[in-house]
Amino acid sequence: MGVIPPNQTIIRFSDINLRKPYKFDVRPSNLLCRSVAKDLGLLTLGKLRLYGTLSNVAKDSWHLRAHIGATIEQTCVLTLAPVQARIDSLVERNYLPVQTYEELFIGLDGEVEMNQDDTLEPLETELDLMQVMIEALVIELPTYPKATGASFENRIISAPGIVPLNAEDAKPFANLSVLMGKLPKET
Repeated sequence: MGVIPPNQTIIRFSDINLRKPYKFDVRPSNLLCRSVAKDLGLLTLGKLRLYGTLSNVAKDSWHLRAHIGATIEQTCVLTLAPVQARIDSLVERNYLPVQTYEELFIGLDGEVEMNQDDTLEPLETELDLMQVMIEALVIELPTYPKATGASFENRIISAPGIVPLNAEDAKPFANLSVLMGKLPKET
């Protein structure tokens, strides 16, 4: 299995031998990694790799089993400091004929139904491994990256010239008893 150049990541299903798994190993160039990082809002993206096999499981049905790896750097959501993380994950996709795929997701009344199997994909004539890799990377990215030791507790944030809201002000009914105490008492 050799490394597939990024410009040759499109695989035609009709060109694959049905009897043995098609092995692939995609490692984008540093230039392409920088472009993907920019598109995804990452500070850096390195050591990006997708490798695995594509196997025929039935007539016009294919199974992709791969591993994605990447080293990423994102901005901390609290401090804006760089946060580095490593992604190593399994990627699985099951490609089904379009008619079979639609039957699984569209009910008899024409309503789109949710299927619990999120690995199902409609089978096209080609598969772009680069697109699979980027999709898998996006799914695995930490949603709220946080620097070590960063905490939001006891932070007071307000615009200049505005008195920040404190914990007591956030409890409007706590002051109600004080106001009720000032009302004249009925006899």
